[in-house]
Amino acid sequence: GYVPFTGNPFVLTCVGGRYTDKSGRTCRPTPCSTPVNPSLNVNYTSCTGLSTGGSCTPLCDKGFTKVSGTGFVVDCGISGSYMDESGVLCEANLCSHGPADPTPLLDYTSCNSKVSGEVCAPTCPDAYDMSTSGSFKLACVERQYEDLSNVTCIPAACNSVKQARSHVNYSTCDAKASGTTCTPTCMHGYRVSSQTTDMVISCTRSDRSYEDTSATVCTEGTCRQGPRTPSPNVVYADCDLLNTGAVCTLSCAEGYDANTFTPFVLLCDDERYIDTSGIVCTPQVCSGGPSNPAPHADYSSCTALRTSETCKPTCAQGTLQSSGAPFVVSCAGGTYIDTSGIACEPFSCANGPSNPGQDIDYTSCNAKRTGDTCIPTCRGGTIPIAGSSFSLVCINDTYSDVSGLMCTTYNGECVQHGEKCAVAGQSCTDPSSAPNDWMCECVAPYSGTPMTMGHATCFLDECTATCAN
Repeated sequence: GYVPFTGNPFVLTCVGGRYTDKSGRTCRPTPCSTPVNPSLNVNYTSCTGLSTGGSCTPLCDKGFTKVSGTGFVVDCGISGSYMDESGVLCEANLCSHGPADPTPLLDYTSCNSKVSGEVCAPTCPDAYDMSTSGSFKLACVERQYEDLSNVTCIPAACNSVKQARSHVNYSTCDAKASGTTCTPTCMHGYRVSSQTTDMVISCTRSDRSYEDTSATVCTEGTCRQGPRTPSPNVVYADCDLLNTGAVCTLSCAEGYDANTFTPFVLLCDDERYIDTSGIVCTPQVCSGGPSNPAPHADYSSCTALRTSETCKPTCAQGTLQSSGAPFVVSCAGGTYIDTSGIACEPFSCANGPSNPGQDIDYTSCNAKRTGDTCIPTCRGGTIPIAGSSFSLVCINDTYSDVSGLMCTTYNGECVQHGEKCAVAGQSCTDPSSAPNDWMCECVAPYSGTPMTMGHATCFLDECTATCAN
């Protein structure tokens, strides 16, 4: 119970078996710390710090009552521990009167039947959730105790509706606390057509679903305002007349071709919808020219254009533009409508050809204009042996003869080498009445195919050899 305090070792000098203590050693009592045999629920605080020989009277922990025992003199070892010789016995107090300062709504029923030292875990009513799971060890004085759980009761969180109405969105209600106000909305693509009132949701911890008392009715939304982000040159008119749930099949505007796309189901919010078809409209090529070409207009510069590009038609050679303006083409099936208003005035051909042929009469052509057909004729006494009509292109009142017409003198013979040459429907001696309409045909004993405006090839009936003219 004591430890050295002062002093040093010394050399022994023994006389008659005895020696003098020259160490200067002094001892003091050992400070006491804890008992080596503590009793349950006994508080040894009053003994801590005593020294050997001190008087210790242990107490009972809070919530316990001493039923036996007394004080004792401590004898502390080198480590400071000592034997509890008090015989103190502490008995747990009853907790039947509940907490001295109860937390609102907490249920302490299970705790009030316990005694000090036992664990108390208060609970919340079924309509409430616990803020945290907490428990504490009871220490009851006069049958009451202090709540050390830190638990509070909060309204139960509701997570689903018992019977959902069609197309009603309850996300604004789910996870809200019981007793709070909730306003259901409609799912995407639907609108509220009827709603009696906001509702107060109610649920419990054991049943977190709630009743819908709002009488919300949701109907299909209309799409009349069209797509939120329309794609260029797409026709949405048919889909703009539909409601949520209908299938939208799009098309391209006139003059555009559509790629492969997918019809989609409409979801109309605020009378608009999102186009998820993937449609892309590509402008068509106008290679077929105009469906209503203006006389004498030249559209060659517009042949390679596509829908929405600008066409600038010009007037053909031999004409003068009097009106018209560039216009934007819209191709359908490769053709387009000319909306330029172009007008081309053909020039006069009054001065005749710049390269007149011999013995050719151009009277009928000189009275015409660019674009008209010219049929030159042979003058009297001559007949054509080659040539054709042609379309006039007049510049400065003259034109170029490209007919290839050739006229030869008429000899008046009716039969040459088996041919009978005559003006159709008239005698062969009067060719001047229709000089451009003569015909040769074969006469017996020759046969062959007649030829207009040329010599026939005739064969003798008795032989297969070709006979010359």
